[in-house]
Amino acid sequence: MPKSLLLADDSVTIQKVVGISFANEDIQLTTVDNGRDAVAKARA
Repeated sequence: MPKSLLLADDSVTIQKVVGISFANEDIQLTTVDNGRDAVAKARA
């Protein structure tokens, strides 16, 4: 079962760089644009 990573950053560039960095790892990456959305995702 993959580990989960929740990334909150408003920079699309940073989101893409992190996505590329973890592309070959067994990690499910979820990205959101702000802290409020991150809290909502974490609670879901």
